[in-house]
Amino acid sequence: MKKNLYVMIKESSQTEYVNIDRMFHENDLEKEYQGLLDFKKLIGSNRVETLEGYKLTYVLIKVDYDGRKGSISEYDILKSMQNQGLLYEAFKGGIFGGYYKMTDDLRKMMHSQFLKRKDLNAVVA
Repeated sequence: MKKNLYVMIKESSQTEYVNIDRMFHENDLEKEYQGLLDFKKLIGSNRVETLEGYKLTYVLIKVDYDGRKGSISEYDILKSMQNQGLLYEAFKGGIFGGYYKMTDDLRKMMHSQFLKRKDLNAVVA
């Protein structure tokens, strides 16, 4: 099966290995954003970035996964990203699978999204 997911990717500053910090289905974007707005209200902050800026903090990935499992694992995401040329497997054979590093294509995509988000620089009061 295939699903579109928004994925927040974190890279280790020491090893440059990648892990998935956060993920959610494409359809849940507005619900996740509303959760952020509610949290900001709860702590008394009235400055929140726009939905467009929030969307740019994530990378939209089409993930292939085994639908019989019922859920999408981090491994499914990493493998799909590798198949799309966004990651490469830097080390194979770990107990929990391989270790992945970013390709230049993913770095450029994330940098481009960062610049767009910086240009937006808009907050909702």
